Amino acid sequence: MSAKAESTTTKYKASWTKWETWASSKPEITKFPVNPFQFALYISHLSSTGSKSTAELAVAAVKWVHSLAGLPSPTDNSIVKMALQGFKRQNSSPTIRKDPITPDILTKLHINHGHSSATLADLRILFVCFISYAGFLRFDDIRNISRNDCTISSDRLTIHLCKSKSDQFRQGTDVVIARTFKPTCPVLVAERYFSALGDSNNSTLPVLRRLVATKKGLTSSTKPLSYTRTREIVLDALRPIVPDVATYGLHSLRSGGASAAFNANVPPFLISKQGRWKTESARNVYFQLDNKSNLLATRNLGI
Repeated sequence: MSAKAESTTTKYKASWTKWETWASSKPEITKFPVNPFQFALYISHLSSTGSKSTAELAVAAVKWVHSLAGLPSPTDNSIVKMALQGFKRQNSSPTIRKDPITPDILTKLHINHGHSSATLADLRILFVCFISYAGFLRFDDIRNISRNDCTISSDRLTIHLCKSKSDQFRQGTDVVIARTFKPTCPVLVAERYFSALGDSNNSTLPVLRRLVATKKGLTSSTKPLSYTRTREIVLDALRPIVPDVATYGLHSLRSGGASAAFNANVPPFLISKQGRWKTESARNVYFQLDNKSNLLATRNLGI
């Protein structure tokens, strides 16, 4: 089971349990090994109750279970493939992606939360936004960072990610963020936050933590900040800055950094390296062209 990430294994187990529950309710259905025709019926059943991702997860879970048992997967059967394609056509809908964060938005965030009297809560907001943006980080990346993972030098911040979504074999990878020597420099943001946080350089506590109120003011606890709470504080900070905060999410930070780099003509392979994307298709969905880049192709057609 260790061949898959723990989160993936958990999802597969839950999806497999749903199949077993459905199959157990029908005497004529064999739970295991799974019959291709019967599994195609299950996919048809999901079309009225689930999303496209539900069906895809069911297929992946069944394939995984049979692989563990050393058996051929029923999902390779053409009838299952046709059932899945039919499900996708029936349940397809446009993908609505969150808007990317822009440099202008970050500048306004810094004005609101980076002033000389900024609190620990202010600096935490800036750390999440600026480091996620500059490092092209997912939330799972930034929530696992400890002070021990961060090395600051005269020209950069290096963050060692012990694990990430694209690092399947847990070899670890380094994300490098340049010092820009501007007031909005992400390395300066990190330095200010680390100083206010008060962790030692070899601390293994996550730097993104809950804050508690004391008589002396806000101080950090040892408990990590959840995805939900992080999203709340980021959106609260964006609310007075953007027209519609509902069009933004935590992923807006990663896509914003990638889009800004692309529109600044940073070579695509460097963008892939910074964002740890393994394929062009996975990377390109993060790009949102600015007006100048949008017109670039048709302005260079020789007519």
